[in-house]
Amino acid sequence: MREYWNTWLWSSMPRRLITVNFCVWLVIAAGLAFIPPSHDNWWIGIFGVPSSIFMLPARIWTVGTYMVSHYDFMHLLVNMLWLLLFGTLLEMRLDRAKLLAAYVISGLSGAAAFVIANIISPNGAPMIGASCAVIGVVGACMALTPDLHVNLLLFGRVKVLWVALAAIVLFVIIAPDIYMSVSHAAGLCAGYVYGLIEKRGGISLSQPRRSAPRAKPGFDTSLSKAEAEDKLDELLAKVSRSGYASLSASERQQLFELSQRLK
Repeated sequence: MREYWNTWLWSSMPRRLITVNFCVWLVIAAGLAFIPPSHDNWWIGIFGVPSSIFMLPARIWTVGTYMVSHYDFMHLLVNMLWLLLFGTLLEMRLDRAKLLAAYVISGLSGAAAFVIANIISPNGAPMIGASCAVIGVVGACMALTPDLHVNLLLFGRVKVLWVALAAIVLFVIIAPDIYMSVSHAAGLCAGYVYGLIEKRGGISLSQPRRSAPRAKPGFDTSLSKAEAEDKLDELLAKVSRSGYASLSASERQQLFELSQRLK
């Protein structure tokens, strides 16, 4: 169990966030199983951002808890699949701390937009779910690596830009209501701006930013495009199985070089 925890559940920041989201969902689901239906809103309100700005100071913790909380399993599953894909890409492009920063900043922006929207037109129901934070991570990837290709099960190699646009349609355009659309749009914009800032130099969160690494001796720059794509797929598969931390220094160098070459 410890090996499974270290090699999968806790091996990268996206998987850490997925683990936290899943555990919080278990807590919420357990509570709903024992609480009468008439008290559902009270239980969800402990985790979700209140719609009233006057209630927010008394539940200020919810601006953090809402972005790792879900009401139903399908909502959790959809969000976590998007986070696994784009969170892994963002962690490879930046680092764990900056991925977490993009997630939190986007989540906070979505919460602020939700409260403001309710000031204009009160809704009454609290907001719960990681969608604002997740779509922000998507936006950051769209800003940083729009031309990078990813392998999708049914579609093959697709540019990050097109996958991100599909996520925008899902999260923003066909969201359940206007409050969700506004909140998701705010999270998306915050993540996109964060990605642009990082692309133009960034803000150091954990260590001084280094210049783009150069190819080390031993990295074969004479690979054909097909061979380079195969090598990139092999490295991404390893990241998917064991996390970015499982890559050696030379493998991380190769991943960066191949990602840049195949743009």
